[in-house]
Amino acid sequence: MRAKILLIILVCVPSAFAEPFQNLGFDEANTNNMEAADPFFGEGIGTSKDLLLGWEL
Repeated sequence: MRAKILLIILVCVPSAFAEPFQNLGFDEANTNNMEAADPFFGEGIGTSKDLLLGWEL
């Protein structure tokens, strides 16, 4: 019985303090100016300004 109560508390308490969903905007990245870093794996290199729109590094 104690294990069930503890499980309920451990599942419910973190969700009570969780922040609402925030879209980080990764789908808005400008990938038109990327250079191929490794064509075999499809990886590319680009500026952080283009790839992380709205983020500051």
